Amino acid sequence: MLPLVSIIIPVMNGEKTIKRAINSCLNQLYKRLEIIIVLNNSNVKTKNIVYELSARDNRLTVIDLPISGRSMARNVGIRFASGKYIQFLDSDDTIRQDKIKKSVKFLEKNPDFFAYCSNVDYFNDKAKKRMKNSFFNSQLNELFYGNIFAINSVVFKNNGIKYFIDDIEYNEDWFFWVLNLSDKLVQIDEFYIGGTVHITGSNSMKNTGLMISTSVYVRALIIKMYKKKLSFKGIKNDLRYMLQFLSIDEKYRKNNKFIVDSFKLYYIIALSCLKIPIIKKIWKNKMNTSLLNIYI
Repeated sequence: MLPLVSIIIPVMNGEKTIKRAINSCLNQLYKRLEIIIVLNNSNVKTKNIVYELSARDNRLTVIDLPISGRSMARNVGIRFASGKYIQFLDSDDTIRQDKIKKSVKFLEKNPDFFAYCSNVDYFNDKAKKRMKNSFFNSQLNELFYGNIFAINSVVFKNNGIKYFIDDIEYNEDWFFWVLNLSDKLVQIDEFYIGGTVHITGSNSMKNTGLMISTSVYVRALIIKMYKKKLSFKGIKNDLRYMLQFLSIDEKYRKNNKFIVDSFKLYYIIALSCLKIPIIKKIWKNKMNTSLLNIYI
């Protein structure tokens, strides 16, 4: 018998896109699925769509939670999942029709591997325009310095999973991937586009201040947990994080002391650089034009 795959979709007020996301799962060539929809303090419109779809297909299971929290919702989905493999999907996004089939085929033939990661593309729904791929020529070691995997790019074994941190709502998947993939055998298939991340204007990447603050916080957690010898690229990366962190409004700078203590020298260098007016002006302009490319 083919192994069961659990697809976990958290959704909060996603009435505009949730049907598209669910249908991309129901239309998979691989049929042995359980699709776990975690209603994350959702409105009535979203609930009606989800329950209507679940009445038509018994592969859909609905969990209705009265509280918000994307990380918490995914953790509930993981605890409920009974599949041999797990696939995450956000309510904005989709997976390609053959993604689960291709992923399971690889993992069943290569049991030493923990996960199979396809590439994804990005589509701006309003502009009707495709954007860059998630990772190209990326190595797993780069995961320590930035998130190279979109949430819908990975199919992984449901075995010994370390959970999301409940109170991290941005870049939560980056830390999850580090915890669960960094010490495992992972196949990265950069040439196969297995899913699409849809830029809708209402998803989390819109809030760049909090995105920057939490990405720096997650990097600080990684620095504390994993003592890695930095390459030139890693040093450049961490200095960029500090320049970004110090350039955002102070109201978004969460966990400030922990971050400063973690980055130390990079914080001092970045602070000194931004005191020079011309550097501060150039950096602010650079941030304004590149944030979308960095944080999608």
